[in-house]
Formats: sequence, C-alpha cells, structure tokens
Amino acid sequence: MTGTRIRHLDDMSPFRGIEDIDEFLHLLGEPTWLFIPGKDSTTRRVIITLLHGNEPSGAIATLRLIREEFTPAVDTWILIASVKTALTHPLFSHRMLKGNPDLNRCFSKHLGKQDTSVHHLAVDIAADIQYIQPESVIDVHNTSGAGPGFCVVPSSSKYIDILESFANLFTQTLVLTDIHLGALMEHDFGGPIITVECGGNRDEASHELAYQGFKKYLLLEDFSVLPQVNKFTTYRHPLRLEIKEGYYLNYASEHQLGSDLTLKHEIEQLNFGTTLPNQNLGWLGPEGLHGLQVVDTDGVDRIDEYFVNIDDELHAKTPLHLFMVTKNLEIAVSDCLFYFCEV
Repeated sequence: MTGTRIRHLDDMSPFRGIEDIDEFLHLLGEPTWLFIPGKDSTTRRVIITLLHGNEPSGAIATLRLIREEFTPAVDTWILIASVKTALTHPLFSHRMLKGNPDLNRCFSKHLGKQDTSVHHLAVDIAADIQYIQPESVIDVHNTSGAGPGFCVVPSSSKYIDILESFANLFTQTLVLTDIHLGALMEHDFGGPIITVECGGNRDEASHELAYQGFKKYLLLEDFSVLPQVNKFTTYRHPLRLEIKEGYYLNYASEHQLGSDLTLKHEIEQLNFGTTLPNQNLGWLGPEGLHGLQVVDTDGVDRIDEYFVNIDDELHAKTPLHLFMVTKNLEIAVSDCLFYFCEV
C-alpha cells in the first residue's frame, strides 16, 4: 500500500471460524483493507464497504466469502471502513459518530482538505485506491429506509456504455445522477465505479443481494465481457427533498402539533413506486412549504415545481418516482427526506 493510516491484512485465516459479524468487526477494530489474491494477479478490483456505520450488508457478505475461502478471478482488495462507528452500541445503528461529518460526503478535493480524522480517512481511502489502480470499483451501501436494492452512478461517467451491465450484476435498477455531494463514486479512479444500494439494513434479502453480487463481480474473468442485460430500469436526474435547518420533522399517522412537517408513518412503502398528485405524503405546519427545499445542481430551489400545499397536506405536483425514502429521523434531517425523479 501507500503508507496511509489504514491497516492492510492479507491473511484471512483468523476470520474463517467467525460466524458473527460483530466478532469480525471487533477483531478488525479499525478501518482495514483485506487483500484476497485471485487466479489472475495482473488485474485488480476494489470493493468498499461500511462507509456508513449502519450499513452492514457489504461487511456481512465479505465475512461469508472469507469463511468459504472464496477465490476471486482477480486480485481483490476489500475495505471495511467505519468499524468503530458500526460497533458503537447499538450495533449498526449509527451512520456516523456524533459530531463527525458523513464519511461519504468527504471525497471531493475541497472537502478533503478539512482537518478532521474523517476527512483524513477519506483522503487515505482515495489515495489507496489510486495506488491499487483497479480496473473497477464498487461501493456497497444499504438504503436509509426499507425498499428494493438499486445502483447509482454519476451521469457524467466516461463508462456509461457498460454501466447497465455492471449494475445488472446486483440489481435491475440504475439511477444516473448529476448530484455532487462529495461521495466516493464522484472520483475518477481510471475505471468504472458504481454504488450499490442493497436495500434496508435489517433485511436478510439485502445481505443476500450483496453476497450474490460480490460473487458475480469477483468471478468475472474478463470485465470487458459483461452479461447481457435483458430487463432493466434506469432513472435519470434525481433531485432531493430536504428539510431546512431549524425546522422540525416528525413521522406519524396524523399531523403532530409543533411539527413543520409530519410525514406519513408508512411513507417508506412509496420507494420506487409511482407517487401521484392525489397522494398525501404528510402534513405541513403553519409555514407550509417554507421549511422544505429542492436544490438543483445550479443551486436553485425548485420546491414549487415539484411539491404543493393542499389544505396543509404535502402533495407531489406531478407524478414522481420516490426512492431512498426513510423513516430514520436523524438521517432525514441531516441528509434528505428522499430522492425523486419525474415519471
């Protein structure tokens, strides 16, 4: 490696008798690169997991592969990143530690210059990937709320012609985004990079999606010959609905006094469905839409183009596809209520 502050292990034998993911993480103790040699040592692939401490599917899939003594087609590096955050009680419940920035918002060149341990870790992760020079990278996450898995890639990617086939190793849904948040996938590492959102973090199907996807990805002998895509759905140019700082959010089956927005308790059911203008998403407080924003890539707030106040209820103004809808209050306030695309 490059001499960064991230530990590097190439002996998987201490982990092969471990069944519990928490024991695995306790043995790691800190951000760790795991090297698994492949049949072809001239080609390298990278998997990044646990950038958020409450997203375990990638780490769980990694432990399964190690226990099976899985041999990939090519040399593989897997990063288990936010180990201490994941282990902070209760297990897998903290996206990041209190007072710390979101690690997956610290990968832009500007943000990377900030002086916190999280920003330093982001700089080291990026430097190590550059040093490895992988042919491709996957960054594995869980969705903030319940819902199906999907993949995300920057719409500006130079590898757009193969991204559907790449994503199809994991899911049948791809989101092409031009939102820049300082995420790892916004880096150019010299090959295709894709973010995999495996589904809810407590869902066994999410862990299975990660495991099966890892195997398909790592068994590919030639990445230039990806499986043919048959059925696939692509969503383009998503936007984010956010609640402004200082406004109060709640989730309930009816309006909560004192809340600037009370989202419906069952709102996660709208993930990747079609939300119509006649559907009530929740109840607005006295200031109506004033506490919400939809900021596009030019910094323009477009809330009035997509949402409307009808009798103090929040409604879409036009049919929308919602995704990453969450009932996690902390994530909704610090990140966003959900993403959406026009139908």
